Amino acid sequence: MDELVSAVATAMKGRSATFVTVGEPNLWTAELAPGYTVVNWLAETVPDLKNLLLTIASKDGLPMEVDKALRDRFSLSEFVLAREAGEEAGDRVEARGLGAAFLFAGIGVSLRSEARWSRIQIPLQHRWLDEDSHVQSEEVEAFNLSESSQVGSLSELLLERSRQDLRSAPLTLADQKHACFPHLEFGLDVDSHLEALPPEILPVVVGKLVVLDDASRTWRLDPTKTFPELPKLHGEGESTMQQFGDQRTFRDPEGDFASYRLHAMVRSGYRIHLRVTYEPRGIEIGYIGYHLDTATRY
Repeated sequence: MDELVSAVATAMKGRSATFVTVGEPNLWTAELAPGYTVVNWLAETVPDLKNLLLTIASKDGLPMEVDKALRDRFSLSEFVLAREAGEEAGDRVEARGLGAAFLFAGIGVSLRSEARWSRIQIPLQHRWLDEDSHVQSEEVEAFNLSESSQVGSLSELLLERSRQDLRSAPLTLADQKHACFPHLEFGLDVDSHLEALPPEILPVVVGKLVVLDDASRTWRLDPTKTFPELPKLHGEGESTMQQFGDQRTFRDPEGDFASYRLHAMVRSGYRIHLRVTYEPRGIEIGYIGYHLDTATRY
């Protein structure tokens, strides 16, 4: 249990979590060993782990920030585990905790009482009443954590889900940039640049940032490389910097002014200006916007 709670704290990073147990009415009475429940563990564990569990596990299993419409959707929903090979049609295992994790884009955290609860993706059957009181049904998957070795794979799945959501709603890029591109740093002027861009260019920007974020992560994980592999990256010439270097000066994440002379093309009329940092190793975005003046174009 100590390892599981620590794993949850590592994996969540501010995301919403729902604890799931099998064969017990709630988390607190679940047995970790014969006659030894989570309540017993709470009484004996160190304060830090106890506080972590109490913080993560809400009384109703729902994240507090969820709006009323989504809570109502959950109250009108039924979630059961998808049938596995050999199971009879009547063997329905309710999984409202995992259902909440799916519906609220969170993570279910399972005690490993059965093999199926050790997976990081658990298939569910979701049935609900729509606004016209018609029963709707769909097959879905909920993310699930049961041990610390799953944190890395689960983090990758969460990142990809965040990016998919962003691709569907690119206008949220300014708000979602840190969650979707965790290996990039962004200067303080970037949000205002994004506000000035036409909406139709934002999906292209998202695609470019995915490439840059992946390149930054790869570079950080390989200490033998002295520079990240950045395809189609260009540096400004000396003539351009002499004439228009001030256009490439923006505030860095700490608010200090810095020069961003490297750029990635976003179609023909837009650019992402960046710089490579060595302590720590990473890529820092200073500008996302219209093509800036150059010695050959202004």
